[in-house]
Amino acid sequence: MRNRIELIPYDSAYALRTAQAYLEVFSTPPWNEALSLNDALSQLESDMARQGACGVLMRSTFADNIVAFAWWFDITGQELYERWRPRFTPKENVPQPEGRGVYLMEFGVVPTMQHHGLGQRLLRATLADIEPQHDWIALNTHRFAHAGLALLKSAAFEELDLTGVQIPTRICLMKYIRH
Repeated sequence: MRNRIELIPYDSAYALRTAQAYLEVFSTPPWNEALSLNDALSQLESDMARQGACGVLMRSTFADNIVAFAWWFDITGQELYERWRPRFTPKENVPQPEGRGVYLMEFGVVPTMQHHGLGQRLLRATLADIEPQHDWIALNTHRFAHAGLALLKSAAFEELDLTGVQIPTRICLMKYIRH
């Protein structure tokens, strides 16, 4: 039986498998985050309960597991400002964009499936869902996420002049769809 990767909208029926994929991505190098499956599941459920929450998954038809994920939620410029101001410096560079925005909370491809174009396919699907109804997209990541940063920058995301207060490798990116 041949493995196919299908793109599907996020559905809570996939919450556990999505949290497992999240752990596969972020508990390995270069991320090395110390999270439990329960932590990942709680974060996912909390984010998906927010206003405008949505997501895209990539599912392996062979193993019926999630191999890539993206999820986001609506956020105002004021909410973004309040979210980033205590976490990033210099404080005066924290944006407060106008219009309807979205916070791209998580985006990842499990290590065994990386370098096969899935990230690019996932990003295209994510942007296709987000861009028609929003004016801007915000996210934060790490400087060491070289492949992810290159992918995001190729899609017109701009790195802001902000650095994490507690984690100096943390950075912020924005994509303005409409000004």
